[in-house]
Amino acid sequence: DYFPAPARYVWLGWQSLLVAVTAIWFCSKIVVVTNVFIYLGICVAYFVEAPASVVVNLSYSLVALVSAQLLQGQRQRLELRTERLRVIYLVAAGILIPYGLAVTVPATWVSLSWAGTAVIYWLAGLGLRDRSYRWLAIATLLAAVTHAFAADVARLEPGYRIVSFIALGV
Repeated sequence: DYFPAPARYVWLGWQSLLVAVTAIWFCSKIVVVTNVFIYLGICVAYFVEAPASVVVNLSYSLVALVSAQLLQGQRQRLELRTERLRVIYLVAAGILIPYGLAVTVPATWVSLSWAGTAVIYWLAGLGLRDRSYRWLAIATLLAAVTHAFAADVARLEPGYRIVSFIALGV
């Protein structure tokens, strides 16, 4: 209650990461699992209550990506046999990052920014040797292509449409 609507969600997101780190430290599987659902609840509350904010979207995306990497690195310590918790965080980041770019980047650059995000995911997947990031890159690239066909091409003049189709084909 001390912070206005968008700012409170930044603090709640980072608090979720702090809870995840603490739960890993104390090897508490139940707190890790519960924290995932609380994080998702906070994300839903943000989408419903608060106006779109660059800081909140970036913050939640970073929290999701860092939490996913923490769970990957500490899986043996927690004796987690499932990848689902980590995938939930990655899917959240996969939704939050394109959404954040869609509300902050000028409309003509949305598809390109999503394609750039897909390249970053792909490079992260190669660097971390993690197939999950490569799947995230494919999903983000498909969203960029769909957005380019559905929104961008409709606004372009015929000459630019031809160039756009050739670029998307490549």
